[in-house]
Amino acid sequence: MMLKQHEAMGKVTFSACVSACEKCRKWQYAVDLLSQMDRKRVAKNLITYGACISACAACGQWEQSLGLLHDMRSAEIFPDLVACNACITSFAPQAQWQLAVGLLQDMPGLRLNPDVISFSAAVGSCEESRQWQQALHLYEQMRRQSVRLDDFGHNALIGAYSRAGKWDLALQMLSLKRSSRYPVGVHACSASVSVCERAGRWQEVLQLWPTLQQVQEEANREDGELYELHSVGPEDITRHLERALELQWLVGYPFLAAGQDQLTHGFYKYIAGMQALCARELYRLVPESKTVMDMFCGSGTVLVEGCVAGKHVVGCDVSPLALFAAAHHADARHLDLEIFLKRSRALTHALRLKRQSWDFLRCQIACQEPGPVQDALHFVLLVALTRARDRTYLHTSSKEWGKDEANAGSSDGGPEDDLAPSLFHGMSQLFAARVRSLRAAMPRRSQVQIHRCDNRVLQLQEPVDSIITGPPYPGVYDYHAPASATADLLGAQVLYDFCAPGRSVGGGRAPTLEDHLDHLSSQYAPGREIGQNSQLREASDYASKWRAEQEAWLASACRNLRSGGTATLMIGDGDRFAVGDGKFDNLKPTVEAAEKVGFRLLATASIIGKSRHPTQPRGMKRTEHMVHLLKPG
Repeated sequence: MMLKQHEAMGKVTFSACVSACEKCRKWQYAVDLLSQMDRKRVAKNLITYGACISACAACGQWEQSLGLLHDMRSAEIFPDLVACNACITSFAPQAQWQLAVGLLQDMPGLRLNPDVISFSAAVGSCEESRQWQQALHLYEQMRRQSVRLDDFGHNALIGAYSRAGKWDLALQMLSLKRSSRYPVGVHACSASVSVCERAGRWQEVLQLWPTLQQVQEEANREDGELYELHSVGPEDITRHLERALELQWLVGYPFLAAGQDQLTHGFYKYIAGMQALCARELYRLVPESKTVMDMFCGSGTVLVEGCVAGKHVVGCDVSPLALFAAAHHADARHLDLEIFLKRSRALTHALRLKRQSWDFLRCQIACQEPGPVQDALHFVLLVALTRARDRTYLHTSSKEWGKDEANAGSSDGGPEDDLAPSLFHGMSQLFAARVRSLRAAMPRRSQVQIHRCDNRVLQLQEPVDSIITGPPYPGVYDYHAPASATADLLGAQVLYDFCAPGRSVGGGRAPTLEDHLDHLSSQYAPGREIGQNSQLREASDYASKWRAEQEAWLASACRNLRSGGTATLMIGDGDRFAVGDGKFDNLKPTVEAAEKVGFRLLATASIIGKSRHPTQPRGMKRTEHMVHLLKPG
């Protein structure tokens, strides 16, 4: 009697412990507890097996989950619905669609009826594996068994259709999801936008875009409690600085808030960027300024917003990729859209007629007459090639882009050739529509000057009224890798020839100090950028190097700014030990460097994430600051 009571207590204790491991996602401990039950000759039951399978599944350990399920059946313990569903769910992230579908079909033999979770998880595995036909088959099976799709199932099917290029089926499923009264959601909407772009359905993209903005804004509202703001300085300045930081975190690059025209922002997704509405808020600090400069212009967000604000804008960057994107986003060369679209249609027609691929398109664009139209065709080609790999638009990390862009696309390593005609045509039409919207938003035609040079040697002929810029964060990004990958993607010397070092977009020499002519012929290479992440990892004296770089570019900023003008900087703490940690405090050295070269500090604002939870958005794990400076008269 006592032995049986002891055995019962052992089962209860182990079951409780394994269940606790499941809730804490400690799968190793759960597996170890099952092993202890064998050693102590405590019989395992449905509860202990099920909890352990769920713990392993929650941590993506699909092989462990499947092995435990087999052990259950060998022990003549029939798995329950929860255990089977957990196992199927674990297959999805690993794209193990055969296992997911196989277990789903085996469930009736285990005296289990698959439910909506079973089917949705299996469909999710098919989505990850790009098995859209199998996903459709499962959907038909659900309908026959009167199992209704849940939110996850809708998303998985839309994703499967998007990956397969079935834009019409994706839009039908998106419409069905709406009619089922599920929220549209970012995943479903962005996947629908992506497939429409790749299919050349640019009108549908424009129709879907306001919905994408809306669902993104709704998702961002949930993050509003994850940060706190601190500021020092006059309230009439700090309220703008704080609001700009909030917009940077909550709206996200490259979106604009619902109801706002997207303009050309994010048409090409650059590795990093100031949020457009963040830049727009900062322009409210300088309403009287006529000329505004961005010394690290990136893909041109500050320049575009300056044009919309009616300013003359000056941009500078050392990266050829940044110059290429910024010039086209800001419409720096006033592209003739009619000629551009005419040539784009001719190229698309030739692609379809001769059934040719991306390589043919590269060659045909290279044969065009040199000038703004040829450059714009190259730019759209670049965007089309990047879209060919990004199947859930805006969910691929732009920070990872440079690592594998040249090998992205189809399973054999290149962008899928059958996408070329429709995708190139659609991107051309979409780019023209975005440029038209930018021109319509501008109160007058702005003068846009963009220079490719190290801003530390920049010497403008006339100082600007204000500076709005976001310098590189210490040790966070490697801007050279995506530029190098882009050069390979476009072929030949297209990217580097667009604007040579020491030159200005559209021709002419960049205005630089006469005694720094060596910078004009220097090639773009790793290690030349301010704050490059490889330097942080390799240099033991990085902090002192960082301060010296800050002083150098801020001295140039002060030199190129009129007396009484202001400089507004968006800066971020850097990475000391791991990407995203933000353990390198950047506010103090930046302010000290600015004051050392002659600026006077007016105000600062900081936005700080409250949590380090793994689900917190990555951009909210790094503290960011706004610094507002004055050049004394």
